[in-house]
Amino acid sequence: MPAGYTYLGQLLGHDLKPAVSLADRPACVPLALETLLGPLDAPQHGPMLWQFPNRPATFPFFSADLPRPFCIPGLGIATIPDLRNDLSPMLAQLSALFIAAAQSCERALTRSLAAPQARPAARAATVRMWHRILRADYLPRLCLPLLCQSDTCLPAAGPSDVTANPSDRFPAGLGLDVLRATQWMMRDQYRLGEDCETIAELLLGETDIERRRHEAGHRDFWRIDWRNFFALDPGHPPQRALSLTGAIPMIQPHNLAKDAVPMRPEGLDRVDLTTDEVNQTGLATLVRQLAPQWRLQNPGWTLWSLRRRRALMQQFCLTRGLAIPPHLANDPPLYLFILAEAGATSASGTADGHGDGHRLGALGSVLVMATVHQAITTAEAALQVNDPTPLDAVDTLPALIRHLTPQA
Repeated sequence: MPAGYTYLGQLLGHDLKPAVSLADRPACVPLALETLLGPLDAPQHGPMLWQFPNRPATFPFFSADLPRPFCIPGLGIATIPDLRNDLSPMLAQLSALFIAAAQSCERALTRSLAAPQARPAARAATVRMWHRILRADYLPRLCLPLLCQSDTCLPAAGPSDVTANPSDRFPAGLGLDVLRATQWMMRDQYRLGEDCETIAELLLGETDIERRRHEAGHRDFWRIDWRNFFALDPGHPPQRALSLTGAIPMIQPHNLAKDAVPMRPEGLDRVDLTTDEVNQTGLATLVRQLAPQWRLQNPGWTLWSLRRRRALMQQFCLTRGLAIPPHLANDPPLYLFILAEAGATSASGTADGHGDGHRLGALGSVLVMATVHQAITTAEAALQVNDPTPLDAVDTLPALIRHLTPQA
């Protein structure tokens, strides 16, 4: 998929689980863009953005960035609720797109509505646009296509399940941890404009972006050419994300010892999702819970067969020059199985529930989509306004960029 969607996944992860600075509020709404725009009843929609110059030929689409007016020694501070969204120029300018959408929508609505009515209408429209982009543009690229046709990804409670709330059985942290796997799809360097920048350079950042941009010849410093990240111009193909397993470090043999299991993206020798203090759900338990809703519709998924799951894990490790211990083949750590399922190919396409390296497999897809759809349902219930707005036709990132781009 185009490389920009890996950063959109970061923004999604942050908005699903706001940072501590937001979590001290009792009514923090997931997927309501509170990490960018503040609370739903905030008096304004984010900071005034850094406006790049009008579109030159090398940057033909709208582009803005977060202002960083407050500084501590060696670091500019953006005025947004969750500073994780300013970790890189790509993520920061992606965040600026959504802030710009809310602000432009409010300006358009003030032509017919008073400001007290225009602001909540614009905020609700921006959040609903965010949800449409996730449903129509992001999830279909990350998850199995069949699952993207349904919003009912949380398995229905079975007769032996006494949990009243299905989201209690599939906590948001579980899908969020799976979602972090997409961060491994990032390349080691990117073309922002005409030049290439390595990830190391991007993460180091620039200590005085505001000053540099006011210097002669530097107005476009760290400006993003959106064609490099999204399919906006047939003559300018975007950079592509790595395959889902393309950037996985080599699994070391000591990580496969009997008392150690490979796990999270931060390091395969750390705590597994199945033993995480938040997520105690194991693979076998998940299979039992998913089967009533999904097995009849998808009988070919490898997920349902212990024999096929064992063969999948053996193949995953053998291709990396390792012999998997029997205890991991029979009952693999959840995260390791999701990686293997995502990277597996099949002659029958996605009927096996494999991701072919380019998307999550069946288990990862269900967990991520369950988490996102549950959060969307919660956010929609918190929105009080649903008036027609200029954002109603926007349902993809390229459409949003085009919507914000002034007509020549």
